[in-house]
Amino acid sequence: MSRPAPCGELTLSWTARAAVRVAHPVEAQARAGLARVARQTGAVLQAGDAGAFTVELSVHGPTTAQACRAAMDLLAHRILPLLPGAHLADLHLAPGAAPATGHGLHSTTAPSGREHPGPRVGAVTA
Repeated sequence: MSRPAPCGELTLSWTARAAVRVAHPVEAQARAGLARVARQTGAVLQAGDAGAFTVELSVHGPTTAQACRAAMDLLAHRILPLLPGAHLADLHLAPGAAPATGHGLHSTTAPSGREHPGPRVGAVTA
């Protein structure tokens, strides 16, 4: 069910945080493609351990359903195709644009653990 922003306020900007799992090591060509997509879309990608990625991006839409659709389109058409065997494990939406923390692929030793409050969308395999 689609719902408006909290307290009935019109929110057009949303932060989407997606957990992506990959079955195979990410090759240099895929990393270059991910970095290019990150520069073009403003997405921030963080590589975690054991084949996990976190993708944070800003999407727009007056309802959670439209914001979710925008995030899913971006993930399904621009990011997941670069990662053979990848699937979307989790997706969270929160009102407000993603913070400008820089663009590109960042490597971390473990997932950040930060989660935005907000609607959660179940796992989807791409």
